[in-house]
Amino acid sequence: MACGGIIRDFKSRHLRPFSCGLVPCSILKSKLWAIINGIRLSLAKDFRKISVESNSKNVVELVKRGVASNRSRGQLVLMVHRLKEEIEDFRLSRVMCEGNVVAASLAKHDLLFLS
Repeated sequence: MACGGIIRDFKSRHLRPFSCGLVPCSILKSKLWAIINGIRLSLAKDFRKISVESNSKNVVELVKRGVASNRSRGQLVLMVHRLKEEIEDFRLSRVMCEGNVVAASLAKHDLLFLS
């Protein structure tokens, strides 16, 4: 199981794909980990205006609501909200799966490269 994505600049130029291995978990949790890791990497690069895109309607709604009935998911949502406190301008939106193909491909390539 892995999570990943792409960090891009405000002109949508690809700056860096990222990915990391995860212990076996649900797809929902892996998508939350992708958001968390993407925000952490962006903050490490001193980006303070961050727009996150996810192809998961459930993840977007969960983060926007800020609550989760599942305890471990709730901890991940809480981590996202704590990271948001360090961000000047944070946006979260849903993209259709077709728009996420490049991100998935590059993240997968990055994971293979790092292995």
